[in-house]
Amino acid sequence: MAEPAPAPTSHFRLFTPTAVPAEPWAGAPWTGVCVLVAEAAAGPLAGELARELALAGARVQALDVVELTGRRTDGTAPVPRQARALTEPTGPRWLVWVSARGGTGQAPLSSSDGARTLAELACLRALVKELAEGWERYGPGGLLLVTAADGRSGGSPAGLDPAGGALAGFARALRDEYPSVATLLVDVGRGPHRSAARRIARMGRPAGGRHALGLSAGGCWTTRLTALPLTDRDQDASTPGLLDALREPGAAILVSGGTTGIVGDALCAAAERLSGPLPGKLVLLERAPHVSQRRRHRPSRPPAARSAPPRLRGMGVTVDHEVIDVCDVRAMRVLGERLGLLGLTVRTVLHGAGSEHPLKLTEKPADAWENTAAARIAGFHNLLDAAGDGLRLAVVYGSGSAGLPGRTDSAAGDAYLATAVARLRAGRRDVTAQCVAWPVRDHPGTDDLPCTQRLESTGPWCLDPDQGARWATAITAQARTLPAHVLLLPVPLTGQAAADCTPVEGGVPWTR
Repeated sequence: MAEPAPAPTSHFRLFTPTAVPAEPWAGAPWTGVCVLVAEAAAGPLAGELARELALAGARVQALDVVELTGRRTDGTAPVPRQARALTEPTGPRWLVWVSARGGTGQAPLSSSDGARTLAELACLRALVKELAEGWERYGPGGLLLVTAADGRSGGSPAGLDPAGGALAGFARALRDEYPSVATLLVDVGRGPHRSAARRIARMGRPAGGRHALGLSAGGCWTTRLTALPLTDRDQDASTPGLLDALREPGAAILVSGGTTGIVGDALCAAAERLSGPLPGKLVLLERAPHVSQRRRHRPSRPPAARSAPPRLRGMGVTVDHEVIDVCDVRAMRVLGERLGLLGLTVRTVLHGAGSEHPLKLTEKPADAWENTAAARIAGFHNLLDAAGDGLRLAVVYGSGSAGLPGRTDSAAGDAYLATAVARLRAGRRDVTAQCVAWPVRDHPGTDDLPCTQRLESTGPWCLDPDQGARWATAITAQARTLPAHVLLLPVPLTGQAAADCTPVEGGVPWTR
């Protein structure tokens, strides 16, 4: 298949998610619908929701996965047993996943957030995989994910719950795989649980597609994309750059995710801005390929794009390259200690989440799915722990939400990172934190997926390496004034991205 032609500069624009008022959906009654309510967080909301759905006429089954390990305290394994029922002809076609912990988002970001989220995602994947097989055999149903941030879909610092962000990313990606299925995400805030459960039950079952709603005392909210004025030409040599810490003696920069794609382009563009002595050290961390990915598709980038380390050394940058698993807590701790013994202080972290080979949820092995999510979530926390208190700049590169199908794992991880970065910025004023979602492109091997064919019909653009480098430089230079989470998307917007865009300038959306 021929490579897509690069898009002109004017065909990309920077966006950020914002919370806007919304109307509740008006769906079909729950009468006679078989629903499995899974309690993934201790609290009364799951019970209240099961009760209200039953009063609305649904046939409700309950599942307790509070331990998040797939096992009850008595040693039985409820997730596999209940999951089997989802593939039976008379089994539930709807899953209600209640993960409403009601955290305030005020506690410092820690690796425990990542560990808890990964455990929850593993259980959710196991259930939804079986649920999806039931949809394929017996007809579509739905998935309702319930979180408790601030009632505005996490639109304020008080609602920065990375676990809720991961569920939002999972729902977005699942919608790409199953467009006829209703995928719902509801943020109930911290109001009365009974009232929230009653509101959800009364809204009924909406039609297929993705629906996201925040329920606050003042009304309903949803998330839309708002265009930002920044362009890839908005650069100033006096503003901070991605590799500026290399000018500082004893400083180190940690980069994960390899040096292909946008990571390598951004590093080389940043190095070109530097002049004079560079006593600092750039440490490139790269994982050995996961077993399930060692027979991956052919590289989509030319060899020149994979030569970032020699190019960087040619520009005077001291580069160390290490093969290390960023998910390995012990190995990353040892790395941080070793850098300290060498007299180095980590000033900058760049976490390149990368793009994995996409497979449908029902086809991807559990270990490969969990490995992809862990590389993003656990890897980010381990990088922060290795950096320690000397960190001043944290940048995460992920994929845009309007991306490839078959990416529930990476989409959940990317959305977690976006919220975690915002929480890091809110909690550590001495750190400039930025999460950038880059455009994604088609991968060989996904041509047979119906959702891939739908994406191809919209003509997705490919981001030219030079243009990507300019955007990376401009975004880093303005990181302190930009929102913590930004997305670079091709315009005119198409599909779900166009539907998610807010009207601006007299009601004209950014779709022109």
